[in-house]
Amino acid sequence: MRCAMILARGVLLEARRTGLPWLALGCVALGIGMAGFLSQLSLTEGGMVQASVVAALFRVCTVFLVAILVVTSVVREFADKSVELVLSLPLSRTSWYLGKLAGYAAAGVTLSAGFALLMLLWSPPAAALAWFVSLALESALVACASLFFVVTLAQVVPALAATSSQLPADTPAR
Repeated sequence: MRCAMILARGVLLEARRTGLPWLALGCVALGIGMAGFLSQLSLTEGGMVQASVVAALFRVCTVFLVAILVVTSVVREFADKSVELVLSLPLSRTSWYLGKLAGYAAAGVTLSAGFALLMLLWSPPAAALAWFVSLALESALVACASLFFVVTLAQVVPALAATSSQLPADTPAR
């Protein structure tokens, strides 16, 4: 279990050192800009329109950023042969997988928390908390699916395509 926590800490360190924080800040800027634009468009219930559109944008950004982080990180590790090096140590594959999954899920929860704090600008705290919980669980699920597909397919585009095909569609069935 200690090895899995070390791997999770390494994943979080990698997420911090890559462009993930800058991409998240870009999503924040896009969300704030979109909210300002929507405030000028809506005649009634402007706050509700802003909250719903910005929440949808933040949800898509979180899911996309988590999937990209998982897939590109693991593909880079396969290309660098660091996975083989780690698995040559006295470490089970289960520990490696669970450690990586814990790190990616924690990165997703961190992104979700940051976006949920911003959602407090447009929605009440109870609604923002419920939105945070659902987004954190969704990002952990996306991390799990992305990790499964990238380990299975070992390439960026097929793993992202397989992950995106498993995401639920927000459109109602007709």
